[in-house]
Amino acid sequence: MKVVLVGTDLVQVTPNGGAIERLICGWAESLAGWGHEVHVVSVGKINQETWDSHDGKVHVRPRGQQDRSVQKGRVISTWVPNSQSLAELVESIGPHVTILNNRPTWGAQIPGRVSHIFHNTLEALCVDNLDETGHLLNTQQVMVVSDWLAGHIQDRLLLKNTPQVIPVFVDDVFLTGHCLGSREWGIETSKSAGNHSRPVLTAFFPNRLMKKKGLELFLESLHILNTPGVLSVGDSQSAAWIGVVPNYISPWDNPTQEHQELAKEVTEHPFARLIDPLVGAIESARAMVMSSVIVVPSIAPEGLGISAIEAQALGCCVVTSGQGGLREATFWPNLTFADLNPESLARAIFEITATGPSHARARLKLTRDLAKRFCVSQSARSLLEAIEDGD
Repeated sequence: MKVVLVGTDLVQVTPNGGAIERLICGWAESLAGWGHEVHVVSVGKINQETWDSHDGKVHVRPRGQQDRSVQKGRVISTWVPNSQSLAELVESIGPHVTILNNRPTWGAQIPGRVSHIFHNTLEALCVDNLDETGHLLNTQQVMVVSDWLAGHIQDRLLLKNTPQVIPVFVDDVFLTGHCLGSREWGIETSKSAGNHSRPVLTAFFPNRLMKKKGLELFLESLHILNTPGVLSVGDSQSAAWIGVVPNYISPWDNPTQEHQELAKEVTEHPFARLIDPLVGAIESARAMVMSSVIVVPSIAPEGLGISAIEAQALGCCVVTSGQGGLREATFWPNLTFADLNPESLARAIFEITATGPSHARARLKLTRDLAKRFCVSQSARSLLEAIEDGD
C-alpha cells in the first residue's frame, strides 16, 4: 500500500522537528517496516542547503540521505513549495490514501482518498470558514489525537461521524531517561535570589514563547514562589525558584513581535533564564530530568499536550492547566491547577514539589504504564487500522 503523509507549511518534516513532525516520522518508519511504501512530504519553507532540487518544483531526499529501506517497505522524503504542487505530486504518486496533518483546507485540492489528523483546535489552526470546512470533511476521513479534540472538531464542524482517536507516541529517549545523566542545571543561587544559603529549584517551561501557552502566567508565578511567607512554610518555600525557558521561536524561524516581546520579558525577569533552543528529543529529555518540575500552563485549550506526556514518561513532576486535551495528558500523581491565575499555578508547583518524594513509587509505575500506552508501534498500528477501516 502507498501512503502519503503530509506535514504542515511551518517546518520541514524531520525527527528533530516539532511534535507533529516527530509523529509523522515515527508513523512512516513503522508503516514502512510493515511493508508499505510511505511518502513523507514537507510543504513550504525548508532549509535549502539540505535538499537537492530536481525540476525546481519537487525536491526529493535530504542531501546525503537516500530513500530509507526499512525491512520490506521504504520511506521517501519529498518537498513541495505549496499545496498546489502537493496536489500534483499526489496525483503522480497515486497513493492509497493521503494523510494531511493540521491542514484541513488542503483536502479540497488533493486527488483521490484523503484523511485528516487534527493535532490542535480549529482556533489554533485559524480555520475561519467552518461551514465550508465541515462540508468538505463530512466527505473525508477525520482523525484526532485526543477524546476532547474529537468532541471539539465534531461540534464545531458539525460532522456526522465522531472523529477517530489515534493515540500518539513519545520518542524512545523519554522512556529511557535514567540514562541522561546529571539532574542539575548548575544555576548559581547568587544569580537567582541573592542568597548563597538557599537551594535552587527549577521550573521548566517546555513550549514556545506564546501568550496562549501561558508564559506570562508562568513568569508571574515565579514572583510568588520567591516571595517568603506567601505559601505554606516548608522545604520548597525556603528554596529559590528559577524558571528555565528555551527560546523556541514562534513560529519557527520567523519570530513574531509577540515572541520578541516575550523573549525580552523572560530575559529581564529576575527569576527566569532564557536558554538556547533545544534540538531533538535527547536535548529536551535531558532538560526535563534536570528540572524540579515541568510546567505546561496553557491558557488556551490544547489538542493534547505531548510535552506533558514526555515529561511524565521520564518520571518528572508535572503541572498543567488541564485546558482542552491537556487534562487527558495529565496523570496522577501529577497535578492540574484549578484557576488560570498565577497564585493557583504557584500553589500547584509548590505542592507537587513538596509531595514529590512521597510519590516516587507511583511515578515509577506511571513511567511503565506510559511506556506501554504511548509506544510508536501501538500508535502506528492504530493509524494503519484506521486507514484500512476507512476504505
